[in-house]
Amino acid sequence: MTKKEDDKLKPVATRKLTPAEQRRVDKMRERKSGDEKLGFLKTVDNGTEKPNVTHVLKSDLSGKDAEDDKEARMMEATGHAEFTTGLALLVNMSMPLFSSVDIEKTLEAVNKFGKTLRQYSPADAIEGSLCAQAEACQQKAMSLLSQAERQKNIEWARMLYNASSKLLARSQEAFKTLINYRRGGQQKMVIEHVSVEAGAQAIVGNVGLKEGQGESKNNRKTT
Repeated sequence: MTKKEDDKLKPVATRKLTPAEQRRVDKMRERKSGDEKLGFLKTVDNGTEKPNVTHVLKSDLSGKDAEDDKEARMMEATGHAEFTTGLALLVNMSMPLFSSVDIEKTLEAVNKFGKTLRQYSPADAIEGSLCAQAEACQQKAMSLLSQAERQKNIEWARMLYNASSKLLARSQEAFKTLINYRRGGQQKMVIEHVSVEAGAQAIVGNVGLKEGQGESKNNRKTT
């Protein structure tokens, strides 16, 4: 493994939380609302044509308990300890998935995206960002595939298929990065047992072949 490849496997150094921040994070993680149906934003009728947008709070909680629960739900979805930064992630990543000027449909999309991310259980903001990238690319890719299936113009259909393929590749890359990050930057190596009978030879290591030549002696080890 080259030094450049080895550097890529090192876990990302995150800022150490202050004692006060850590206590707040621990408290939110302990709460674990468990209400998967509860969203994050909703509209409130104020008597005008444009309703107000407000946070969703549990009806059976009040005051600080309700606020703590709201923060806990956002952390479960995005890994962010601050509701506002987590909400910004949900909004920014869900907006490209749909096009609507209807406020109700917009909030529905944001809430749905957040509920989906909660299934990934991101442990911190880095995991939350990777989960959001992977899910957003995957959802957009499937939407483009659906459009391609309905497209009568062959060139447009081909363009949509290509765009979808690239987005799915980006989604897979984000998932692989997430898995690597959760492992602490370590790679999983699988070693298979190889049985070699008496008098036979086994090749161990990389075998390089040049055009017109046989097996490379530098990369061959026999037993």
